[in-house]
Amino acid sequence: MLRLFASLILTLSLASCDGEEARRPVTIDLEGRVGDRAFECGGAYEGIGTTSSTFTALDFRFYVHDVRVVLEGGEEVPVQLEDDGVWQTVSSEGGGIALIDFEDGDGCEGGNAPTNTQLVGTIPDRDGAITGVRFRLGVPEARNHLDSATAPSPMNLSSMYWGWQGGYKYVRIEGASTGQSSWLLHLGATGCSGDARMGTRTCTARNEGSIALDAFDPARDVIVADLASMLATSDVDADAGGAPGCMSDADDPECAVLFDALGVTGDAQSLFRVEARNE
Repeated sequence: MLRLFASLILTLSLASCDGEEARRPVTIDLEGRVGDRAFECGGAYEGIGTTSSTFTALDFRFYVHDVRVVLEGGEEVPVQLEDDGVWQTVSSEGGGIALIDFEDGDGCEGGNAPTNTQLVGTIPDRDGAITGVRFRLGVPEARNHLDSATAPSPMNLSSMYWGWQGGYKYVRIEGASTGQSSWLLHLGATGCSGDARMGTRTCTARNEGSIALDAFDPARDVIVADLASMLATSDVDADAGGAPGCMSDADDPECAVLFDALGVTGDAQSLFRVEARNE
């Protein structure tokens, strides 16, 4: 309720400024799932991956930015995220960033009790209903090498941070399978060099996911993030090399299918889909 009220105040204030285009609020809801079941910290899910493993879910968080909606007629407009000081942050460098957090710390390792399953902001008040949504899975390069100790929330979580050089973990998904006591997916930039503290750094692989979802109406639909769908082509019971799971190393044989599933490579991501909300 407080976030909805804040969004309304923001919309009215923007509309009242001379020369400013009127704006309207938009809220995009997400749900964490594993197949047909809700994601739950410590939950055991059967039939996961190519070996139909039993997978115990232990973490599920990710950053998004460059959020856009598609209007009737095909126009794509940016969502100006609300800077709420907790889950969403906005700056002149990199625009808005949000953390979606499905874990509640109860049975998840290194998690926190609060969760966030919404993107809240405004869009230009133009004709046409919303028919699709687009976003980037990750952190923009301009803000990927902040100091997490002094960065604003939600960029201040050490559990979502590799360090000055490597930057942030865009995606943190963890669990245990029938064959492995620890399975980790930490997506982020790799091949980073330079001095991040001086603002001189480059990464050879950005590894951001590009997500495009059509037939989406935020008043009627939710975005489902489904771990079972993402892992459908992965063998979570065996370590094929490197870290168990994927730490974003292109040479790790387990990363290739996960990069596809996350929209990092190709255009057939399988983590996200649109479903009608359950009223």
